[in-house]
Amino acid sequence: MMETTEPRCKFNDRTGRTGVFKLRDAEMEKLIDHHSGLVKDELVEERMCPLCEDHPKNAEQIWIKEGLKYNKCKCGMVYIAPILKQKVVDEYYATAESAKQWLEVLRAQENLDETKFDHLLDRVSRHIFAPGPPAKPSLLDVGASYGFFLNLATSYRWNFDGVGLELSGAAFDLYIKKEYHNNFPIYTMKLKDYLKSPTFEKADLVTMWEVLEHVPDPKALLEQAKKALKRDGLLAVLVPNLWARTNRYLHEKSRAFGANHLNYWNVNTLREQLSEAGFGTCYDETIIADVNTWWNHLNYEDPYTGSLVHPDHKRATEQTLQEGAGYKFFTLARARG
Repeated sequence: MMETTEPRCKFNDRTGRTGVFKLRDAEMEKLIDHHSGLVKDELVEERMCPLCEDHPKNAEQIWIKEGLKYNKCKCGMVYIAPILKQKVVDEYYATAESAKQWLEVLRAQENLDETKFDHLLDRVSRHIFAPGPPAKPSLLDVGASYGFFLNLATSYRWNFDGVGLELSGAAFDLYIKKEYHNNFPIYTMKLKDYLKSPTFEKADLVTMWEVLEHVPDPKALLEQAKKALKRDGLLAVLVPNLWARTNRYLHEKSRAFGANHLNYWNVNTLREQLSEAGFGTCYDETIIADVNTWWNHLNYEDPYTGSLVHPDHKRATEQTLQEGAGYKFFTLARARG
């Protein structure tokens, strides 16, 4: 199973999420002007809708969280604008304690992530090529963290030839300490720079696991991914699902909404975003029903510290995923032309 059936309070405490969320809230609080309730003007910059490029003044402001405005565009996209300046974001990832501790959260849930990545790689293997993939297909993982996914993908079970890109210094340092760090390279550079580097080779598969929601210009990153793919290559994307049951029930109380997540897609807007960048969607589904979070909320408990477990967790999980209301949205796409 790729998600826990534990009470949400137990899962958050066991993985260290509770402490990280508290740290992150305190770090964001320092950026806010308490007279206006918004992040200080000198720390933010404006941007347009990342899908249709309309001005946020034409969008509906649906709420303010962590001092930032959430806008619902006429095209259906939900996005933050204005956003933190890049130098503020870079400093956060370089110095913030919560960013470093998030790596420990990931390490604490490796058993769940292994099941999740196995599921995603199974879907990839069914679509990657016809009549069949090469003996050792090449893989570029954008946002590779400390290499946990790449280690799985390059194992005998999946047999990819993997390369990763990762900007977090803390994640890269952890990768160097892992026993598998000599099995595949991870480079500390952006995709646009990797495309120009002497080590660049086009890949059969490009993966972006929970990356697109973090970038100010997802279209540009997707266009770079297209350049990184071989003919008939495949792009695999995982992002938060705007139409997740958790998000529709909790709205701004959902932890999916935060200053580090700039963009929120549903099934229609993500397909359109991919199309604008020159991709055609060939498969999508939602994963991780997140049942106990929204069950807490519906029963007047705190979603993340409540101790309730849905009485029919299996059925609720199946129904949520059948409705396309899982917490994460997974898409496979091929480049057109």
